[in-house]
Amino acid sequence: MHICFIASEYPLPNKSFGGIGTFLLTYCDLLVKSGYRVSIVGVIKETEIQTEINGVHIYYKKRSTIKGLSWLKNSKTTGRIIKQVHQKNKIDIIESQEAGLAFVKIPKEIRKVVRMHGGHHFFHSFENKKLSFKKSILEKITFNKTDAVIATSDFVKKQTSKFLDFSNKENITINNPIPTEQFYPADKSKVIKGAIVFAGTVCEKKGIRQLCLALPKIREMFPRGSSLYLW
Repeated sequence: MHICFIASEYPLPNKSFGGIGTFLLTYCDLLVKSGYRVSIVGVIKETEIQTEINGVHIYYKKRSTIKGLSWLKNSKTTGRIIKQVHQKNKIDIIESQEAGLAFVKIPKEIRKVVRMHGGHHFFHSFENKKLSFKKSILEKITFNKTDAVIATSDFVKKQTSKFLDFSNKENITINNPIPTEQFYPADKSKVIKGAIVFAGTVCEKKGIRQLCLALPKIREMFPRGSSLYLW
């Protein structure tokens, strides 16, 4: 079986990546080890990249920066990559995040899956922001096109379903995998008393403001001192 992901942040050497990149690194490795063919397609700021990393085939084209039309150009480019990959090695399933399928042309015989990592509809209410018309439309079109939906948590599924109806689609919750072999017992001699560590993107929707506001309350409970470390 050949599974293809539409994503532009698969971890490349010496390049930064976010949560979806971390998910793909772990998940694709598990798929490859299970005997599946795995491909990643997308558009990036850098020049064209076609390579293979640990059995994962990566096809990236340069992202368009045409003002006002870049989204359409990039969608067409992604569609062309998918067609080329499909012609060489038949794709069985294509997966994207919430808005990834909207204007991408995909052969009818390929099954389409949306994995809800947390899209615009999910996050906008927590940020106290109005729905973006453009982002909302992209997600609605994507959910209409998909054959199945995967939620990374029951909460993501429940919250997103308040704004997008996917009750007529096959849907299931599959928690993101964790490579437990990377963990090991902590060296207690290196523990910094009173330290608070935040690992993630420093942005409003990830809760960094609430964490900072909580520091005074934590300091009251632990008067020896509390320090915030952002990673």
